Amino acid sequence: MKKIIITGGSGFLGNYMKIVYRKFYKDKFKCFFLSYSKKTRYSVNLSKKNSVFKILKKINPDFVINLASETNIEKCESKKKTLITQ
Repeated sequence: MKKIIITGGSGFLGNYMKIVYRKFYKDKFKCFFLSYSKKTRYSVNLSKKNSVFKILKKINPDFVINLASETNIEKCESKKKTLITQ
C-alpha cells in the first residue's frame, strides 16, 4: 500500500482531501494528514526543517502533497521576505 503525506491537513483543502480520501482512495493508499494544529495526530511546523525530516523519516512516504499555506493576508503583506525564504 502506497503512503501519502498531505500537509495542511486541517485547512480548507486538507479537510476536503480527507473526504475525497475516505470515499475513493482508502483501499489503495494510506494517508497521513499533517497539520500545524496541535489537535491533529501528526502535528508539525513546516518551517522547522528538523521536524519535517523527522516525520518524513518516520512515515517514509511515496508521495507528498503540499496543501499548507498562510491565509492571513495582512501577515503575508507585512512579512513577504520572511514567508518566501522559509
